[in-house]
Amino acid sequence: MNGVKRSFKLSTFLISTGIPSLDELLGGGVTSGSIILIEPDFHQTYAKLLLNLFVAEGILSGHSIFYGAKETFDSLLSKLPDHMISTNEIKEEISDLKIAWRYQNVPNVKNVNSSVSSLGHHFNVTMPMNATARISEKNVSTFYFQPDSKKTLHTNLSSLIQKLTIFRSNTKVSSVIQRIVVNSCGSPMWGYCKDTQQFYRNMLSFFATLRLLIQNGHCTVFITLPTIKLPPGLLTRLSHYCDYVFRVQGLRDQIQANPVYSEYDGLLTVIHIPWLISGNTLEPAFRSATLEWCFKIKRHQLVVQHFHLPPSLSDTVNRSNAQETVLTCSKMRENQLDF
Repeated sequence: MNGVKRSFKLSTFLISTGIPSLDELLGGGVTSGSIILIEPDFHQTYAKLLLNLFVAEGILSGHSIFYGAKETFDSLLSKLPDHMISTNEIKEEISDLKIAWRYQNVPNVKNVNSSVSSLGHHFNVTMPMNATARISEKNVSTFYFQPDSKKTLHTNLSSLIQKLTIFRSNTKVSSVIQRIVVNSCGSPMWGYCKDTQQFYRNMLSFFATLRLLIQNGHCTVFITLPTIKLPPGLLTRLSHYCDYVFRVQGLRDQIQANPVYSEYDGLLTVIHIPWLISGNTLEPAFRSATLEWCFKIKRHQLVVQHFHLPPSLSDTVNRSNAQETVLTCSKMRENQLDF
C-alpha cells in the first residue's frame, strides 16, 4: 500500500502526518489504527494547518479521505498546500571543515534519520494544491459529512457514526489506508445540548464508539476540538480513547513579552503519546528527549522540533563576581565588612 511503511520494531504500520519532522519525532510516523486529538490554538490557525497537511498527505498517497465538518469539502480542498517536488531547498548547505579535516567524509548527524522522513512528502504552505486534479490522478475516494446545527449534538454524532460505518465497510475503501478527519468536534455548529452533563456524555460516547469502530483495520483518525472552554476533566477522559493528544499554542502575542519564543511560531505540547513496545521487551521503541515541542514556518514549510531554551537572553554576559578581589596574606582588607 502507498504512503505506509512497515515497522519491524513495532510489528505494525506507520502512516505519515504530512510533516516529516513530526514523523521523525514520533519514531517514523503515527501507527495505523490510531486516533490523533488536537486541542487547537485560539484562532485555530495552526491546528487547521496541521489538519490540511494531514489531508494533503493522504491525497498524494492515494488514501481514502472522510471529512466531517461544518465547512464544505470544496472549501477544504482550496486550502490544501501543494507538494514540493524538489527537496534541495530544505537541505542546509554543509560548509567544509577546515580544522577537523578528517571528519569531512563523515555523514551529518542531522541526516542520520533521513530514511525516517522519506515516508511523507514535503509541502509548501504558501502554494495551494490543485486538489481536484490530484484526487482524479490518484483515484482517491472521498466522503463528506456536514452536521446540522439545528439538531442536537447527539443526533449529529450518531449520524456521523453511521456514515463512518458505511465508509469503513466500502469495498473500494477497505483496500487502502483510510484517513478520517473531524474538524471542531463538539462545537456549537455541531448541535446544541441541554446542559454540560449531556455534552460530557455525548462526547465520551462518540469517542468510545469511534475507538471500537477503527480498532481492526488500516485507519487513522484526526480530530480537532473546538476553541470553547471544555468542561473540567473532559480532555483527560477523552485522551484515554486517543493514542496521540497534542495542544497547539500560537506565540504571536507572546514573542514581544518573552524573547525566548522569538524564533518560533508556536508550541506543540505533548499531552499523551502511546507507549510503543519494541519486540518482547518493555523498552519503548522510541523515547522523546522532551515533551515540549515547538514549530515554525521555515522556507515555506512547517517544521516541528524540540523546544530548547537559549543559553543566554542578553547580548553581554554579566558576572556579579567580576570585581571581587581575592584576599591573600599580604593584602589588607579594603572594607571593614570584608572577612
